[in-house]
Amino acid sequence: MNDLPDTDVPLNADMPLDADLRLDAAAPASTLGTPRPTLGEVFGGPRGLLDSGLPLVAFVIVNAAADLTKAVQAAIAVAVVLLLVRVVRREVVRHTISGFFGVLFAAGLARATGSARNFFIPGIVLNGAYFMAMVVSLVVRRPLIGVVLKQFSDKPAEWYAHPTVRRAYAEVTVLWASMFGLRLVVQSVLYRADETGLLAAAKLGLGYPLFIPVLAVTPLWVNRRTSGVEVEAASS
Repeated sequence: MNDLPDTDVPLNADMPLDADLRLDAAAPASTLGTPRPTLGEVFGGPRGLLDSGLPLVAFVIVNAAADLTKAVQAAIAVAVVLLLVRVVRREVVRHTISGFFGVLFAAGLARATGSARNFFIPGIVLNGAYFMAMVVSLVVRRPLIGVVLKQFSDKPAEWYAHPTVRRAYAEVTVLWASMFGLRLVVQSVLYRADETGLLAAAKLGLGYPLFIPVLAVTPLWVNRRTSGVEVEAASS
C-alpha cells in the first residue's frame, strides 16, 4: 500500500523484507511453480519504500540548504534516477512508476503554491484514504488485509469465511488502520503548524519504524490465530 506505503527510510533493497513470512505459510506451492509473493512485495517491498523515501530526503535537504525551486528539482531528479536504475536492472517498476508520479504531483503542488509544506499533502491524504478504507472494511465485516491477501493464497473461500479466520484478519486490519491513523494525525498537526522540518522527520520516522513491525507481525499473528482451523470445519 507506497506512500504505501507513505514511506520512508531505505533498507537493503536486495533482501525480501519478510523472506520467511509468506502470505500463506500453510498453503501448498503454486501448481505453476511460481514463488508466492511476500506480504512486503504486495505492498511495494523495500524497493517501493526506497523509491518513495529518497526523493523526500532530497527535497527536505535541498529546501533547507537552498530554496523551494531547487528542492523540487532535486526530488524529481532523484525520482528519475531511481526509475532509470529499475529499468536498466530490469526490475519490477510498477511501484517505482507510481512513486515517480507521486513525487511529480507533490513537487508540482509545492511549486505551484509556493509552500514547501504542501509537498506532504498527497501523503497525508493517502494515509487518510488508507485509514478510512481499513475502517470501512471492518464496519462491513470484510477486513481489508484479508481481502488483499486472499488473492495470493491457495486457501479455499470457505477457509476465509471461518469466524476464527475472519477475526484474525480483523485484528491485523485494526493494526494497519492504527498505523495509517497515527501517521494521519501526527502529520496533519505538523502541517497545520507549518513545521516543514518536523513534518519531514515525522514522515520518515513513522515510515519504516512503523511499517516493518506491522508488516512482520501480520503473517505471524494470522498464522498463530488460525493454526487450528481446518478447511473441513470451515466448510461444514
